[in-house]
Amino acid sequence: MSAEVDDDEVDDDSGPSVAEAAEELAKKKKEDNDRELKEAQDLEAKRQREREAEVAASWKKKVVVQGTGREAYAGAQCRVHVVGRAHVDKRVGTTRDFVNGSVFEDSRARQCPLLLLLGRGILVPGLDKALLSMRAGERATITIAPEGGYGGGGSISNPVVPGSATLTYDVEVLSIEKEEELWDLSFEDKMRYAAERRQRGNTLTGGKYYLMAAEEYEQGLRYLVFMPHPEPQQVPHIQEASAACHLNLAAVNLRMGREKTAIKHAEDCLKLRPDDAKAHYRLGQAYNQLGDYQRATKHLTLAEKHAAGDAGSVAAIAKERERLQRRQEKHQRDRKKALSRMGTGGAEEEGVARGAWMARLSDAGAARWALAATLTAVVAGAVAWAIGQQQQQQQ
Repeated sequence: MSAEVDDDEVDDDSGPSVAEAAEELAKKKKEDNDRELKEAQDLEAKRQREREAEVAASWKKKVVVQGTGREAYAGAQCRVHVVGRAHVDKRVGTTRDFVNGSVFEDSRARQCPLLLLLGRGILVPGLDKALLSMRAGERATITIAPEGGYGGGGSISNPVVPGSATLTYDVEVLSIEKEEELWDLSFEDKMRYAAERRQRGNTLTGGKYYLMAAEEYEQGLRYLVFMPHPEPQQVPHIQEASAACHLNLAAVNLRMGREKTAIKHAEDCLKLRPDDAKAHYRLGQAYNQLGDYQRATKHLTLAEKHAAGDAGSVAAIAKERERLQRRQEKHQRDRKKALSRMGTGGAEEEGVARGAWMARLSDAGAARWALAATLTAVVAGAVAWAIGQQQQQQQ
């Protein structure tokens, strides 16, 4: 007869189940992650506040001419002339090859004011903030400490400014306008802005500021590309303006030695205007510079065909053909010289050099032969020993 088990005697496991323990662990882990995230966010916010206070204290402005136009605000489109100079206190920094007080930025010399959106961090922080305190028509001298400029490290290119430099800007705000978001602009506004950007690029190209010019042409294309549903009568105008920007970009990229980029833009132009003589001319120039003479000849021939009647274009193409011929002839002469150095009958010193080279080859060959003979003898000895051992075992 089995004994009855009293309910009071059954072990009561009141501890958490595996699922409950896992849930509690996940909850604790989430709380820890949330706490660490909050601490990191608070720390970053504190750093941001400290940086904003540092920038705010880094600049000061002296008004030269009072402005009477619209006040600046973040996001406004601003046309502004800027002339910047750098000064370094020798006690805290070194100018190296940089002359104290020399100009590192001058839109007046380029005859092309800056065109930018305020408060977007395009300029150094101090100048970015200072411009927001100005209005159209105002001219001022703005002094910026290193904390609001290029800091202790300076800038090594575009522009070149030594570390720990105090910056002094002569600033004149020409206009403050509101530019709508790109998708809200009308067709007429997009065409107007694109034309302005292209004209600015032409001005910069004339002053040989090719990199800045390329940026302007790219901005012009930005307005033209973002036209998702143009009317049929608008398409020819968009294509014409786009082709012109691509041609300009091909030209400035050639000036900067960026032949492959120039080829891309010239080909993009041909997609819009297949018989464009200038596009074929730019391709001829690019392939000539790359040494691809067959393609260069092909595109220069097409350029001549489509430029018939344009005396200026025909003359430029003829000049490029002459340059192509000179480069081909030079390439052939250099190739013959290289081949002659590889053959016999060269200069005496070349013969001596070849003799020494052959002697080294001979010495190397002898060494390899000796090593091979030694290895052969060792292998033969090992084989003979193995055969002898086998014969003794058989006896």
